[in-house]
Amino acid sequence: MKKLDKKFTKYGDKFNLEKRKGKIAMYSRTSKCGNISYEIIKVGRHNGYKLGKNFIEPSEVYPGSSLWGIQAWTSTDLESATERYNNLLK
Repeated sequence: MKKLDKKFTKYGDKFNLEKRKGKIAMYSRTSKCGNISYEIIKVGRHNGYKLGKNFIEPSEVYPGSSLWGIQAWTSTDLESATERYNNLLK
C-alpha cells in the first residue's frame, strides 16, 4: 500500500508531516506568502480501483474538502493543533 508523502505541494502550498501515529497525522502548511497553518487529519485509504484502463494501486489518501470538520481540521497555531492531535489519539 502506498503511504502518504511526508512532504508535498498542493495548490501552491507546501505541506510537511510534523507527526503521525497510526491513522492520525499533523501536517504544517506553508502558503505561497509564507503563512503557516496546521492540518490535523484522519488518514484515509482505499483498496485500489480501476479507472478506465488503468488500475490505481491501494493507497492512503488525504481527506478531501468535503470531509473538513469530520476527518480533517485546520489550526492557525501549533498549540491548538497539538491539542486536537492529542485528543484524536485518545
